[in-house]
Amino acid sequence: MPRLIADQPLLWTPTDTPKLTADELRDLLREYKRLDAPELKEKLGQPNALRKYVHSDAYEHYYELTDRNGRPCYAEIQTDAPYGEIWNAFLCSPYITYYDYTLWDRKDGD
Repeated sequence: MPRLIADQPLLWTPTDTPKLTADELRDLLREYKRLDAPELKEKLGQPNALRKYVHSDAYEHYYELTDRNGRPCYAEIQTDAPYGEIWNAFLCSPYITYYDYTLWDRKDGD
């Protein structure tokens, strides 16, 4: 079933993995720099949606987070391979990606 995230319809797959808060995900991404890290995969589970950029090696993984102020909240995690190095991660709503709300950015090296 499609779901609107960042104003894009994505094929959405529900999962049984408990939803994280944005702060919990930020803490995990500071610790694990690859999406294929077993500990991170265990806590995140499978992405609810996955998109590969055409003519690029970039992938976007979308995970549902706990609601913020009663509204749906998602994480967009960008990687260099299907489950490779994490380039950056942002908070999203159904209508926008909050690029000023960075969950993690490899440039920061945190």
